[in-house]
Amino acid sequence: MSKGKERYVYLGIGGNLGDRVSTLSNSLTAIQERIGTIERHSSLYETPPWGYTQQPEFLNAAVVLKTNLPALEILGIAKELERAAGRATNHPRWHERPLDIDILIVEGEVINSEELTVPHIYMAARAFVLVPLAEIAPEIVHQTIGLRIETLRDLCPPSDRSNVKKYLTPDW
Repeated sequence: MSKGKERYVYLGIGGNLGDRVSTLSNSLTAIQERIGTIERHSSLYETPPWGYTQQPEFLNAAVVLKTNLPALEILGIAKELERAAGRATNHPRWHERPLDIDILIVEGEVINSEELTVPHIYMAARAFVLVPLAEIAPEIVHQTIGLRIETLRDLCPPSDRSNVKKYLTPDW
């Protein structure tokens, strides 16, 4: 694929199987090596599962990086990294997994295709995405809703926000 202009991409990363901290830490290294230069990452947050709730709690974080890769190429690499971390491809949606990488926002792009929707289709309703993202990029604007990330975070129900707890670990 041809490379385009360098821009910021915001990712959500998470997982709830295995050594969660190590898996997410290793994913940062792989993202840096394969996708682009990581500018910042949020703290880790422990959160209850969303969608299918009969599973372990997740650790989640947000990452901002600079890259010139096309969004679909980033998606392909993200799926490769998930599989390499042990994610099963035959599980139903929202089930347990060691690694999940979501493209949240791509600077200057709105994508609505069969393979990818950017901004992420569910991000505005998920405190576990918005809390870490607001930590590193409160001022960016959701391109289709037109509100800042910190505003979207604050619009989440207080009970949802209170379930997103900072996870303190020296390994992150």
